[in-house]
Amino acid sequence: MPSSDIKPRSHAVPPRRRSLRWEIIAVAVIVVAVIVLVTGKALQKPAPAGIHVGAPAPASVLRALAHLPPAVGAQAGAVSNVTAAVAHPSPLAVGGRPEFLYIGADYCPFCAAQRWAIVTALDRFGSFRGIELMRSSSTDVDPSTPTFTFVHTRYKSPYIAFREVELEKNTVNAQGIYPPLQTMSASELKTLDRLDGPPYVPQSQAGSIPFVDVGGRYVWIGAGYDPGILHGLNWSQVAARVNRHHGSVADAIGATADEMTAQICAVDGHKPASVCRNPAIGALEAHLPTAP
Repeated sequence: MPSSDIKPRSHAVPPRRRSLRWEIIAVAVIVVAVIVLVTGKALQKPAPAGIHVGAPAPASVLRALAHLPPAVGAQAGAVSNVTAAVAHPSPLAVGGRPEFLYIGADYCPFCAAQRWAIVTALDRFGSFRGIELMRSSSTDVDPSTPTFTFVHTRYKSPYIAFREVELEKNTVNAQGIYPPLQTMSASELKTLDRLDGPPYVPQSQAGSIPFVDVGGRYVWIGAGYDPGILHGLNWSQVAARVNRHHGSVADAIGATADEMTAQICAVDGHKPASVCRNPAIGALEAHLPTAP
């Protein structure tokens, strides 16, 4: 038989078998998709309840700040040039302990950034209660920066006293202004006006917040880092970045907290030793400015 008359064997899949194979593949894809979806939902952690402005700060968030080691900030070197030594008429002290005075406002994004570092630093010398979640104003620069408010905070420490003043709320009223929240004492207003330029006028450029006075020796005017690095994050996400002990968020908060820690050590007699003898804190204290 001539070879040209030999028909090659067909390797085509019969129509029914081809259809069946694609049906099996389609079913398998659907099954896998369902398994992935169900497994994902099973593994996904539900959003923590009560995470909103005004709620108590979650223990997990505060724990992340408490466990941020001093070396992080010292290595980062991210602190803005906002500290200065001052010649104070009398040291700030309460009950024989140096006073850490913070003046800010709930609407203020720079105060929002600074509070993360304040909590980190002061937690090394004592313990907080009553810290609540807050966001800065939604209409200011760096809107809705995640933070805390110190309005209902209580702080206990054998080494240092903490005094806080949150001047205004974070939302405007019908007149378009932030309603007053807490009031400075006459001595605090005098301190702020003397060290912070023109007399303080709420929501104006006369005087700046945040304002921090550490024991009447060191003054901060402004935040130690750019609040913009917290943009778009919630409190748990900030804490997660702090837990990594590295990165822009952890470095900025840590560096600012470390400088505050060195200042507190300088005014409280270097106590406790477990904090003040840390080499990173000692190195920062050695470079603190001196009063004019």
